[in-house]
Amino acid sequence: RVVNGGMEFDFFRPARAGDILTASSVIKDIVEREGRSGKMAFATTETTYINQNGELVAKQRHTTVHR
Repeated sequence: RVVNGGMEFDFFRPARAGDILTASSVIKDIVEREGRSGKMAFATTETTYINQNGELVAKQRHTTVHR
């Protein structure tokens, strides 16, 4: 089972109508922990959003919990 562990966003510049955004994701961290229901893995992914001018628009960090 996979559960959403939360998301965080950092915005660096506005995205405007007509912009072309490119998203790139990287797995930043995987940690295994022991919980009451057994072992769980926490995976953190970071996605960056770049506009057509090569400018950083936003970063997103997303954690998923795997049981």
